[in-house]
Amino acid sequence: MKKTLLPGIVLAVLLAAWMYVVGFTGWYKHPTMQAMFWFVVLIQIVVLTCVIRGAARAGSGFAGRFLRGAGTSAVAAPLVFLNSLLFTQVVFPGYFGEIRAAQESLLRSKGLPEAEITEALKVAASMENPYLHAAFGAIGTIVTGIVVSLIVAAVVKKGASK
Repeated sequence: MKKTLLPGIVLAVLLAAWMYVVGFTGWYKHPTMQAMFWFVVLIQIVVLTCVIRGAARAGSGFAGRFLRGAGTSAVAAPLVFLNSLLFTQVVFPGYFGEIRAAQESLLRSKGLPEAEITEALKVAASMENPYLHAAFGAIGTIVTGIVVSLIVAAVVKKGASK
């Protein structure tokens, strides 16, 4: 835990920083720019690769390298959850309404019938819950951490200096 605490906090801070870049630039309101949020996956890959390489240099075997990466993500996940709540309830309280408006605009620009637009917005509304949204962020952090850690721990060899 000791060797995952600081990297986990760093990971959470970097993920939060990117989330606020997306928020303050207004990218989350634009259908073409919403995909920029997924840059968080690249951030997590880079951080976990550095953490796992450090574990390899310290002589950790596969299990040690994997646990270091997965543990880092496990430390970051609750912080990601809390940050998501802060983001959607305090800093950007209109977040879900603005996302809904962007989605509606996109659907209308495609010329979809009103019934289809209404149904699509109804389905999307079921996901517009700050706690659910935050939980998905935390779960995504853990799942991404496990997958990336498995791959990187398998590729980076014990004692690797690169």
